[in-house]
Amino acid sequence: MSDAPGPDTPETGAANVWTTRIIVLAIALMCLMFAVPLVLSGIDGLIATLGAGTLPSLWVIVVLLIGLALCVIGLGTAWRAFVPAPGSRKRTDGGDTGND
Repeated sequence: MSDAPGPDTPETGAANVWTTRIIVLAIALMCLMFAVPLVLSGIDGLIATLGAGTLPSLWVIVVLLIGLALCVIGLGTAWRAFVPAPGSRKRTDGGDTGND
């Protein structure tokens, strides 16, 4: 076996983590770019129909709910890209993690 650094070296590991975070953040941004106009048009339609004294149509409510769901998905994905889940880090020094 050779002593050449493999794919598990700290240099490639750190770069891989940041590359993954950037890709996940780009996916979350695309989700939010699609969701924000849906939310704004849904709110606009809801205010316009209620202001006119009529009931909003089903599509106004559906657009608003889809937009809100995509916002939650996009923000949750962006949050997970930068904030690790509790207990997901492994201790390398052999010490107590305090989760016992």
